Amino acid sequence: MGQFLAAAGLAILVALAGRAPSPVLTMVFNWHGYRAGLDAEGKGGPPVGLHDLRAAGITHVGVPQDHTGDFGHRDYIADIEALGIRVVRTTEQRWNAGLFGRDLGGIILAWRSADEPGSFFQGYIENLRAPCHGIAWNLEHDILDPDKYPITKADWALAAIWDVDLADQTGYIAFRCRQFALIFQMYFDAAKRHYPECELAIGYSGYAGLESRGLPVTAAYGADWTRLGIAQEWRQHTFTPITHAMCAWHATAELPVEAREPQHALAVVHTIALAPELRADGNFRRQMNDRLALLRDGDGIGTVEHGIGSVWDAEDARVHRLMGEMLAPSLVASGAKRASGDE
Repeated sequence: MGQFLAAAGLAILVALAGRAPSPVLTMVFNWHGYRAGLDAEGKGGPPVGLHDLRAAGITHVGVPQDHTGDFGHRDYIADIEALGIRVVRTTEQRWNAGLFGRDLGGIILAWRSADEPGSFFQGYIENLRAPCHGIAWNLEHDILDPDKYPITKADWALAAIWDVDLADQTGYIAFRCRQFALIFQMYFDAAKRHYPECELAIGYSGYAGLESRGLPVTAAYGADWTRLGIAQEWRQHTFTPITHAMCAWHATAELPVEAREPQHALAVVHTIALAPELRADGNFRRQMNDRLALLRDGDGIGTVEHGIGSVWDAEDARVHRLMGEMLAPSLVASGAKRASGDE
């Protein structure tokens, strides 16, 4: 996951640190949590991290969309579900509309109806496995790189339909953001039709109000959280908005003031992750306390891989131990609220 760079200092946050939060935490999501169900080589031996998921109070785990979990003698996805954890299917490279110079305009124009979504979405749904309680898509697309995102003939045709001037950079950025919002909602629509239990659509990118590489998130990555949270329309079909913005900020433990108040209607999943030079236990605790103080009803806490390489290791275990220590009171409070019928 990409780093997000600071746009302003943090002196103002000293006063905010003393605020007494009363968060209600109902989601703790590990995007790469499926790795906990694998062995030390990422294969089907004894799982190395299930106890860490339990200790951290993880409620949802990301699993690649095409994984069955079945090693013959053991099903690692079933092992995760046995802990009461729900499965969120992450969009993998072969079916990721934002990779490999794919023709975004062509994907959209090919969508005729929910029954005729075009070959791209047909391939996506054919490779989306159960269980599927939600889907997730990493919205970090370098849209200003013309080699990665050339304007295609289909893009020009779609721009004419939407009355957008692609020669104007502001118009171009808004056009790409609209494409990604519509495609994400098309993913969600296809997943829900195939798996009615699919209730979540989680995007990952930066916080609205902050910058990456000196650019706002819309320009840096094509992620417009406001548009993603509004029902998009195409060919007389109204799509369902995504449900969560999973936002990351790695440069400081405290979130800068520019992003502390959400600038969109989506529920926010605050990502626990820090730059390598900041990864001391104390800084992680500060980050968790800071994000807990920002929680609104429906918001959550998230995390990603923390180790080196593709397997679960001691670094993942350390961060999950800290999450368990810091998040436990909020999770207990949330459970008590549900038990009393307040949710």
